[in-house]
Amino acid sequence: MEQKHRCDIYGSPSKCGLVKLYEMDRGMCFEFDITLALWDPRAYELFVVKDSGCSCPYPFKGYSCTNINMVPKHAMTPTVTRAVEVMLAGRETEGDKELMERLASEYC
Repeated sequence: MEQKHRCDIYGSPSKCGLVKLYEMDRGMCFEFDITLALWDPRAYELFVVKDSGCSCPYPFKGYSCTNINMVPKHAMTPTVTRAVEVMLAGRETEGDKELMERLASEYC
């Protein structure tokens, strides 16, 4: 990623040059347990990150463009690439969402 400064990957991913593809919060009342998938269209890179805690702090407060997990190039299979394209178009399926969860589990 070109921008290495601290930015809000959760609230303003576009300021980091990223597109939010997927977000799932499995947290209960007064807590968060978020999986986030972000796409860098300039570098053609997929990032996955997880964060959890009580609802008082802002999610992903300790994260920036410099410390999120890139999905390795070898993991960018045709299936993953298709899921990214479908999600960018806003037509994701449950299978695409499950794929992002699996990638987050593997690379976070």
